[in-house]
Amino acid sequence: MTPAQRNYIKRSVLIITVIVIYLFLTSTVIQYRKETKTMTYLYESVKDWRAKPATKAEKFIAEERALVARIDSKLSERLSGYILLQVENKGEAWYIKPDDKKKYYLSFREDIITFLREIGAKMTAADLSDYQKNGFPESMAGQMLVDIDNFNDVYYIYPKDLKAYYMASDQEAKQVIRDAGIGIKNEDIRKIEVGEIN
Repeated sequence: MTPAQRNYIKRSVLIITVIVIYLFLTSTVIQYRKETKTMTYLYESVKDWRAKPATKAEKFIAEERALVARIDSKLSERLSGYILLQVENKGEAWYIKPDDKKKYYLSFREDIITFLREIGAKMTAADLSDYQKNGFPESMAGQMLVDIDNFNDVYYIYPKDLKAYYMASDQEAKQVIRDAGIGIKNEDIRKIEVGEIN
């Protein structure tokens, strides 16, 4: 082997070694950046969560959940679909959802109508129109119905008369809550489980 060939081989080995080291360092740096970015995101999320104070509604819901000692399933069934007002606690409003018989807090929410859209049953405008013409069946008593074809307007089927009460804004929702709500004592409403939207 000539000196020139040996030098060529040495240079080739050196170049390959440098390339391998470069690739290794590059992949390590990329991985480090990914892990650092992930850790930074997690840290910021936890920091924001800890820094964010509980809303008035969240505090009240937590307090009421802690006061529920014994569930009365018969009471929950009887009041299913009704809007209840705590007469011994400034008239705080709750809605008993028919499908799970749990109470959902309505007062002090920044956007009541959005919340009702979340918990309501979705329905087309055509189906709603049919029910309004022919009447709502007993099985739909107390339902919150969301019109998916018309800006997600909400209709509350009042259990006592099976009529649909229209809500498209927070103001209209508050009015329906005041008009349709029935009074209940703390002792009784605290026998109904608190519902939660995930």
